[in-house]
Amino acid sequence: MSPGSGSCLNWLPRPLRAARLTEAKITRLLQQYRIRRIAAAEVRTVLKTKPLTLAPPGAAEAAAEHAPLLLPQLRLLHPQRTDPVRRIGPPTGRTGRTGRRFVRAP
Repeated sequence: MSPGSGSCLNWLPRPLRAARLTEAKITRLLQQYRIRRIAAAEVRTVLKTKPLTLAPPGAAEAAAEHAPLLLPQLRLLHPQRTDPVRRIGPPTGRTGRTGRRFVRAP
């Protein structure tokens, strides 16, 4: 998850508010965050579905208050995960010089 996608929490804090978004507003938000793999109509359909109900009263409000507190952590961790891959390349799943996986003897 990129830090930009985490910012969605800023404009969709609660399901009831998200369900009222128009397709035009969703299109603008998707363009703003450069999200092209999802159509606005698909997002609107998902947002219109009935939200998950939580047993304790106030749990949704507590989660909505807690989620923005996690954003600074995500912004800090994202470069730590992507920089090594950018510098040395994606992991290949191989180990050792021969490219063979090490197998432990029985």
